[in-house]
Amino acid sequence: MQNKRVIIFDFDGTLVDTTEILFRVFNDLADQYHYSPISKETWSSVRDKGIKQYLSAHAKIPFWKLWEFTRRARARYQSYSAAIRPFPDIKETLDALQEKGHTIGIVSSNATDTIAMILKKFGMSVDFTVTSSIFGKSRTLNALTRKYHFDKNEILYIGDEVRDVEACRKSGIDILAVTWGLNSQSALQKAGAQTIDQPFHLLEAIIDTK
Repeated sequence: MQNKRVIIFDFDGTLVDTTEILFRVFNDLADQYHYSPISKETWSSVRDKGIKQYLSAHAKIPFWKLWEFTRRARARYQSYSAAIRPFPDIKETLDALQEKGHTIGIVSSNATDTIAMILKKFGMSVDFTVTSSIFGKSRTLNALTRKYHFDKNEILYIGDEVRDVEACRKSGIDILAVTWGLNSQSALQKAGAQTIDQPFHLLEAIIDTK
């Protein structure tokens, strides 16, 4: 995983802690989409499933309605954005990567203006931010490599979901999966990802710090 020139991060669950907010948003939309609100104990089971599978199994939202659901979820998410905080050591990791000359980006299903607001609030910066559809990240990654003329062998993606692992596999991009986000270590490893379990280990995993 070392010596990757371009480091692309997911946002929610990777750089910032949004677990509680996602739980609230999911329950806020329960009445509108006719599914039962879930407890925090039940929410923990999401960690062992992909979000697409969970939405289909619990909320029974058909695939063709997921775009509308995502749009409304983003609007609810923004109402809670003041509560969002980066995970420990994340700002320091981004600063260190930039000091060492890495190109740093974010590819997320979150809105770019929301991401920019949160980055600014906590004094963090990246070289680019791109919004992807919730299940179209592989296409976004492919388009990104063409736009910026990146060599895929020089890219490392950092994400927290099984769908990140699947997107990177489709795109031919290496991924390092973090276990402090949405999906559990077992789910990520079952999907074939190398995992890391503490934010303060992230820098060491990405670059040679000798």
